[in-house]
Amino acid sequence: MTPSANPSIEIPREPTFLREYRGEFVRQDLPVTASPRRAILLLGATFSLVMGSLCLFAASLALQSPFSSSARMDALVRLSVAVLEFAAAAICLLVSALFVRYLLQPAQSFVLDQEGITDARYLTRKLQWQDVESATIRMAGTRFPMWWVHLKFRPGIDRDSLVRRFPLAAWPLRPWDGSVLISFMDQSPHVLGYTVLALVRRAGGTTSDSGKRPWPREP
Repeated sequence: MTPSANPSIEIPREPTFLREYRGEFVRQDLPVTASPRRAILLLGATFSLVMGSLCLFAASLALQSPFSSSARMDALVRLSVAVLEFAAAAICLLVSALFVRYLLQPAQSFVLDQEGITDARYLTRKLQWQDVESATIRMAGTRFPMWWVHLKFRPGIDRDSLVRRFPLAAWPLRPWDGSVLISFMDQSPHVLGYTVLALVRRAGGTTSDSGKRPWPREP
C-alpha cells in the first residue's frame, strides 16, 4: 500500500449512536477544510429574525395603551415587560446578523493545516499554532448544542489586531482570547475540534475537551 503524501495527525474516533467511543484513534489527513452549511445558517437567520420581530411587536403592544397615573403598578409592569422584550429582540437580531455574516463567507473559508488555523469569520490572518497557549472544546446549549473551541494566546500576541471586531463574532470570555464556532460547518464538530486540539498539543500547547465529546452523528 502506498502511504499518503499528505501530512496527518491522530484524533479520537468519532462516536456514533451505534458505536461508542472506546479509546480508539484514527488518522486525519491535513489540511482540513470546511465550508458553511448554508441551509442551516439560512434557517437560523430566518428564525432569529422572526423571533426578534415578534419580540418587537410584543414590546410595542405593551407600550400601546396610554399610561394612567392612577394605575402606577400596571404601568410599571408593562414598562418592565417592554424593556425585556426589547432586550430579547436585540439579541435575536444580533444572532440573525451573525448567521447572515457566516452565510456570506466563501467556501472553504475555514482551514486547519500544519502551520495554523485560517478562519475568515473571526481572524484577520492565519493564527500560528505556536502562538496558541491552550485550546478547549466547550458546548453552549443542551437541546440544540453549539460547539466552540476557546483559544488562549501566548503572551505578546496582539489579540486586537488578530480577532475581528463584530458583535458575538468572537466571545471575549476570560481567560480565553477568542472562540471559534465549529458548528454549522460541512465537517463535523468532532473532526474540527479534535484536529485543533491535536495540532495545538503538537506545537507545545495544552488542551482540554471539558470532559465532553461533540454529540455523535448518525452513522
